Amino acid sequence: MKSTNPQVILLISPYSSGSTIIQFLLNKSNMLNVIARPNIPIKQAELGFINWAARFWQIPKKSVAYDTVRTMDPRSAVFNESWVKTYRLFLDESSSDGSETIESHFISNHFKPLLPKLDTSSYDTFSKEQRYELIKKGWIELILNHQPLAFGKQPKILHDASGWSIKLLTKLFKDTKKNIDYTFIFNLRNPLDVFVSQVNRRFRFKEVFQNQDKKRYIEYMRDGLTLAYQQFIEFRKVIPKKNLFVFEYEKLIENPYSQLNVLTERLQIPISLNANSIVTTKTSNRYLAYPWATKEIEGQLGQLAIQFGYTLLHPSFQKKMASKFSVVRDKINRRIHKKKLVN
Repeated sequence: MKSTNPQVILLISPYSSGSTIIQFLLNKSNMLNVIARPNIPIKQAELGFINWAARFWQIPKKSVAYDTVRTMDPRSAVFNESWVKTYRLFLDESSSDGSETIESHFISNHFKPLLPKLDTSSYDTFSKEQRYELIKKGWIELILNHQPLAFGKQPKILHDASGWSIKLLTKLFKDTKKNIDYTFIFNLRNPLDVFVSQVNRRFRFKEVFQNQDKKRYIEYMRDGLTLAYQQFIEFRKVIPKKNLFVFEYEKLIENPYSQLNVLTERLQIPISLNANSIVTTKTSNRYLAYPWATKEIEGQLGQLAIQFGYTLLHPSFQKKMASKFSVVRDKINRRIHKKKLVN
C-alpha cells in the first residue's frame, strides 16, 4: 500500500556536481513544489533553511560573517578570523549588513517569509533545545505547505565545515521519518571534475580571498570539496537505502534519455522533456587539462574518486590530453586578443 505521508525530495550534492540539471528536470513535473523564498528563479532556488537553521541552532549570536561554508577552515573546523573580516567587508560593500546576527538573519530571511504564521517573537531568548524545537516545527510546516511533493536543493549542507548542517538534517530525519517520507538525491560526479568546475567558477574567491592568492584559494576549494564527499559517505551510513538515490552524472551526459527514465522511475513522478537538449555541451575528465587538478590524483580527491568507482586515466594519457587542451585554450585566447585589437 502506498504511503499517505507528506513527501519531500532533497538534493544534497556538492556545488558544481551537475545538480542544477537534476533540479531543472524535476521542475518539469507539475507535482513538485520547490521550497524557496518568494520570487526566486528555479536555477537559483536553494533551500537555505537547513544551513541557516544549523547556525541558528549552534551559534545564534555570532555575526553572519561567521559562515561555516565560507569562513570556517574545512581542515580544522575553526573559523579563520582573516576570512571572517574579508567576508564581512564583502557583505558591507554588497549592501548587506555584515554585523547582523545569525539569529536575526535566519528568522527574518529564511523563517518568516516561508512560515509567517509561526510565533518567533521570543526567539532571541531561546535555549539550544528550544531553538531545535522551533526549527523542527518550522521544518515540518515547510514540508506540509509544499505538498503534494516538496523539493529542496542545498549544496551548503555538505560544504558546511562544522558538520552542523548534516547533523541537523540527520536529526530532523530521525525525528520526523515516521510521519514524513524522505528521498535524498546525491548527484555523483567525479570529484576531480567537480574540483575543476568549482575553481573555474571562482566560488568564494572574491568574498573570502579578495581575488588574491590563487594557490591558497585552490587548496581551500580542494579541502572543502574533500570534506563534502567525506560528509556524504558518513551520511549514507545512517540513511536507509530506500531513502537514498545516487544519480550518476557521467551516465546522464552519455545517455540523457535513458537516465531521465531512471530518474522518473525511481522517484515515481512524470517528467515530459527531451533530455538530449539539456546536456549536449557537458563533458567528463575535464581535470586532465589542469596541472593543479591532475596532481590531486594521488591525493584525497583522487582516492575519493576511486572509492566512488571512477577509473582515473594513466599519467601518459593525462599529459597528452592536457597538452591538447592547452593548445585549444591558446587558440581561443589568441582569437579573443585579436578581436579586442580589431574592436
